[in-house]
Amino acid sequence: MKINRNFPSLKLTIAIPTFNRYEYLKNNIKRILPQISIIDCVELLIIDNASTDNTAKFCKLLSDEGKIKYIRLEENRGMSESQYHCFKRSKGEYLWILSDDDYAESYSVEYVLESVNTNLDLYAFNYTSSMDERISPPIGPDKSQQFNFGYELINHPSVGHMSGLVYKRELAEKKVDELLKIFPITYFNLTRGIYGTVFAALANDSLISSCYKAKPLFCAVEQKSLDYNGLSHLCLLIFTHFRLLKKINIVEDEIFNFQIKLVRARIIKSFLRWYPTLNEKESLYIDYLLTPFFRNNIFNKAIFGITKNIFFKKFLLTLYRLKK
Repeated sequence: MKINRNFPSLKLTIAIPTFNRYEYLKNNIKRILPQISIIDCVELLIIDNASTDNTAKFCKLLSDEGKIKYIRLEENRGMSESQYHCFKRSKGEYLWILSDDDYAESYSVEYVLESVNTNLDLYAFNYTSSMDERISPPIGPDKSQQFNFGYELINHPSVGHMSGLVYKRELAEKKVDELLKIFPITYFNLTRGIYGTVFAALANDSLISSCYKAKPLFCAVEQKSLDYNGLSHLCLLIFTHFRLLKKINIVEDEIFNFQIKLVRARIIKSFLRWYPTLNEKESLYIDYLLTPFFRNNIFNKAIFGITKNIFFKKFLLTLYRLKK
């Protein structure tokens, strides 16, 4: 017998975008279904980005049984497209977009429902991570906090992971529509999807109410290898994307400056790790973007010069290949 939580008819949509990750998706759905089986105010939406593995067969069966809402896209147009459909196809008052490889905790659905009962616009939840079955301590601070301004939330430590965000759906969907009047949907494939810009645009609104919840909502499975170049991604995200967002007033100084601060803390390590793997055109692009940063002190300038040396690049690349 289903339990009515005294919420509106559909309080929450859990939307999972996926592509060719059948095992991860199956494990995650098996964690969520027992939680929503006795709750009638939650829908589970799967957006399949034209997977070629067993995803469709598995999801079709669950859909026929009425356990999930399954939407299969005709072709894979990138993660921005599947995230877009999460925003546009969901029906709940609140929306939680959960990555297929971020495993929901056993209490996560009730936890989100209890949280959104405070009726704020934007929530960010803490999380853990796992590598080789070892679970990390919670990533973020251990104290929950409500904020007066949205930018205070986005500037809070550990906040920003897609699976840790819960939006008031109508506000998020409106931001999606506004962004797509400026950018084509495919543009956001370069920024790891549209969700981050939606989050930043919402947080930039001074009228947005927001909250950080310290209890972990999910466990992120750390991938042993990335499917993108970390250095190119960092430079694209900060030195082009966020500068553009600031230029057209989608974000203001508070959000932009915090993002720059995060990258400054990571850029040296990323440069040493990824620069040797770039081709000639990519190296020229990164050089152009990062030269101002590496000029700011002698230490950075020395690293920039040494790493560009062809023999040192080959040495680093050999080390990375041996490590793999």
